[in-house]
Amino acid sequence: GDHDIMPTRKTNWMCLIFASIGVLALLMLIIFIVMPGQPTTTTPRTTLLPYDCSAGFDNWRNGWSDNKKEWCCEQSGRGCPPKPPTPSTTIAPPPPPPPPPP
Repeated sequence: GDHDIMPTRKTNWMCLIFASIGVLALLMLIIFIVMPGQPTTTTPRTTLLPYDCSAGFDNWRNGWSDNKKEWCCEQSGRGCPPKPPTPSTTIAPPPPPPPPPP
């Protein structure tokens, strides 16, 4: 018998490629629209400091804790312990020479 030969179907590769690119671009656009952006806040961010170096400064020696004194000294230069006096840089004169023998 006769065999019926089916015509081979040709694939239009260019159409397939452009369709894939279009679907990919559409998918990226949808993801871009749906994804949340950076959160916007109207209140400024404030960092809570552990100590207020102005509060009670008039009586810092007796009123502040050691931790507050240390922190405020490092951060703002307030509440630092007094520096010990620097030794004098003048050199004492040498003792007088012994008296000559008689």
